This record gives sequence, C-alpha cells and structure tokens, in this order.
Amino acid sequence: MLCITPRERDALQFLADGHTAIQLCRHFELGASEMDSMLEGLFAALGAASQIAAIAAARKRGLLSEPSHVHEMQLGEGALRARAKRTCASEILCPV
Repeated sequence: MLCITPRERDALQFLADGHTAIQLCRHFELGASEMDSMLEGLFAALGAASQIAAIAAARKRGLLSEPSHVHEMQLGEGALRARAKRTCASEILCPV
C-alpha cells in the first residue's frame, strides 16, 4: 500500500512542475539532507529509481496533476481562483 503525506506529494508535484532540487529546498525550507531523505523515501514508496520515474509512477497512480502551466492554459481565470482557494493540506494520500 502506498502512503505519502500531502507535503511529500506537494514536493513531488513541485518537481514535476519543472522546479529544481535547489528551488525545492528553498520553497519547502529544507536542508539538502532533509530533501534527499524525503525524495529517497518517495522514490522507494513509488518503486522508482529516479526523479523522472517517480513522477511517472505518481502520475500513473493519479497522485499528481498536470504541470501548473498546462492547467493555466486549460482553465479560465475564475476556475484558477476557485482552485487556489481549495486546500487539502490535512489529508494524507493513502488509498484504502
């Protein structure tokens, strides 16, 4: 069973959106060793050997959305505002 926290999912989404590991550290206020540990755990949970494989596996399982720039092209301004207001930070992504 795959269980990842919302923070882990958000970090993987951040990378899937095209950000670098350095940007991830700054955005999530992580040290390099914390980031490495989190990513290693994610890769293991997803059965992936690399960042690209982890992103592909997470997308296949429906854990990630399209990169945000794709959403911006597909959604109107009102829909983007509504989406930005919705948060799911308290839930843990763990299929039953």
